[in-house]
Amino acid sequence: MPPRPRLVDRWLEFVCHPPPECVRERQRLTARAARLVGEASLNAEALPAEMDVIVAGSGFMSLYFLGVHSALTALQAAGKLSIRRYAGASSGAQTPFELVLAGEDATLDAYLAHGLLADRHAPNAGLVRSAYNADVHWRAFGNHLIDAHADGLHRLDERVYVSVSRLHWYGLRNVLYSDWSARGAEFAKAAFYATGTLLTKCDGHWCTDGGATNNEPTFTDGARPQLLVRPIKCGCPLTMAMRYSFAQAVETIERGQDDALAFFGGGPRTADADGSTSSATAPCAALKLILPAEPTRRI
Repeated sequence: MPPRPRLVDRWLEFVCHPPPECVRERQRLTARAARLVGEASLNAEALPAEMDVIVAGSGFMSLYFLGVHSALTALQAAGKLSIRRYAGASSGAQTPFELVLAGEDATLDAYLAHGLLADRHAPNAGLVRSAYNADVHWRAFGNHLIDAHADGLHRLDERVYVSVSRLHWYGLRNVLYSDWSARGAEFAKAAFYATGTLLTKCDGHWCTDGGATNNEPTFTDGARPQLLVRPIKCGCPLTMAMRYSFAQAVETIERGQDDALAFFGGGPRTADADGSTSSATAPCAALKLILPAEPTRRI
């Protein structure tokens, strides 16, 4: 009898050949985002023509960001806005990295497939085991992704900023990486993994999760409005940071779509003291629009 495939091998098989139910659900979710945009009464004053997107680290709760992003993609397709840059830490850096490098369809397929993998092959895994699986799976996923798209690393240059915490004898120091094609595929693999793991070598230094030093790496050049996405505040169970089911993936992506459209179509905004804005009629703790301020430094 041949040996049973390792869970990580099953996962990579799902990545390379997404199960049909994942593809069907992704197609439905993408169509849903387009329909919601078509039906939305958008607030022209609240929706910037261009913006940057900042994603806080939150483990697999980044599924919520995927829902927000699918709504933003539909808005872009309708000519309503343009996303110029992304920055993030941990899963909040890995997910934009995946979106820009592989595209939204492939990224949605992969995240839906990981939920299906848990349902089928690891239904009884506890949180500790699930956290270990996530670390192993996303290292393998990052390596596969970058190998498959090594000739497309230039798409990430100065567009996707990844927060990494570098260890020094006096503590931790934050580094933001955005130069990818010049450094090459092996560096990209190391940085992709370093931003979301406990300890690894990257760029000649021992590094840890980027969220430890800068979990919300906002741009400080005042170039344009920034949408800050904090998935941990979306109202989903905190256990989803470590593991999730297929059904939870779908529900969380839909929640992100609904919140994004409500945020940009929910009525007038009120200015906060820090220059951010919030909706007067459809508040959402997971989303904040930061308006341009006086430039200080470029990250």
